[in-house]
Amino acid sequence: MKELEKYHEILRLLKIRETAAEKALASVLADRRKLTEQADRFRAQALAAVAEGEVPSAGAMLAADRTGLVLRKKASESLQQAQRLQPEIEARENALREIIGKVTAMKDVIERLEFVAGQQEEERQDEASLSALQQRRY
Repeated sequence: MKELEKYHEILRLLKIRETAAEKALASVLADRRKLTEQADRFRAQALAAVAEGEVPSAGAMLAADRTGLVLRKKASESLQQAQRLQPEIEARENALREIIGKVTAMKDVIERLEFVAGQQEEERQDEASLSALQQRRY
């Protein structure tokens, strides 16, 4: 039974690692989502600035074009930052998959050990019953 307790403790620790890996992955995914949303906002602002620049004044058009250009550049930078997170996301996904595999394997080991322990207990009870029956006969 000590061995089974040891495996339960290992499983508990693996589940803690799994939770930490899930949180780390969620954090990076949230960062990527924020950067993508930021890029979308910049693009929308750029479109609005260009639309404002359609006023007949040449100065207003030029200012709107510059503003639109700056906003499009910021959108592009945000998307590039989001893309740079991809290797980290993949690494965290792989780490999480690895931990999930270990958790699953540990659950299988525990299940087998519990099954064997149950069989051994049944055998002990059967032997005790048989021994008691034999003692009554003699």
